[in-house]
Amino acid sequence: LVLLQSIFAPIYVPIIFGQKWLPAIPILILICLSAIPRPFANAASKVLWALNKPDWDLRWNMFFTSFFAITLLIGVNWNIIGVAAAVLIAHVIALPLYSLWVTRNISKVMLKPSEVQP
Repeated sequence: LVLLQSIFAPIYVPIIFGQKWLPAIPILILICLSAIPRPFANAASKVLWALNKPDWDLRWNMFFTSFFAITLLIGVNWNIIGVAAAVLIAHVIALPLYSLWVTRNISKVMLKPSEVQP
């Protein structure tokens, strides 16, 4: 749905909001695209909580918040389009890395079948 919203934004924005909103279309597209990796990171977060590792998730969120703030501070130099691009860049870089990191590290906290006590 997010991808469709990004694709059709040039069509529906002027119809729904009027011609004065045309300059907002690139910003809307960038912000919409930044949502694509979010479900994977949310799932990774839920996995950590399910494995009783909320502290790992907290550390990740502290890192991501710092990284996100830095990208926004850089993006603000290019006005609102720069901020929208910074949002996209932060999400596209960090969230897939988090998902991969969780996937690779869950075996460290999961019990192996031979370790399960009846």
